[in-house]
Amino acid sequence: DPRPLAVARQPEAEGRVGKYMWIGFALVEAIALYGLVIAFIIMGLRK
Repeated sequence: DPRPLAVARQPEAEGRVGKYMWIGFALVEAIALYGLVIAFIIMGLRK
């Protein structure tokens, strides 16, 4: 988790760092879920 390192260097940036961290996590999760859905669709079309 890179957030403690960034906050240790600049404690006043904790709010921004945390916000962007959660946005990044959400984007990664969304991409993974879209990939899973597409994989299931492709598997379903092959039968």
